[in-house]
Amino acid sequence: MAEQKQAKTQKAVLLSDSLIKPEQGLMRRMVACPLAFLFHASLVVSAVIIPLLNTTNLPSVEVYSAFLAPPSPPAPPAPPPPQQKSPGKKKTPPKNRGGPTPH
Repeated sequence: MAEQKQAKTQKAVLLSDSLIKPEQGLMRRMVACPLAFLFHASLVVSAVIIPLLNTTNLPSVEVYSAFLAPPSPPAPPAPPPPQQKSPGKKKTPPKNRGGPTPH
């Protein structure tokens, strides 16, 4: 038992410089930080939400036609169908068979 107690005290002496010792007021800081965060978060939320809920001071919109596109004009009438030519012999231009071309 005495050896274990002595070993623990030697470890404590060896590690005494590397251990972080709790400072005074640590508990107060542990409570103050979350409280400060909640306080600031509530201020930001209220600064955003309250103006969104207060819609009584907004001007009424009177001009709706300024934001609407004008109606499109009516489509032009369809062109008449092409007239059918009477069935007959079609004339084809004469083919050039290697001779001189007339001017």
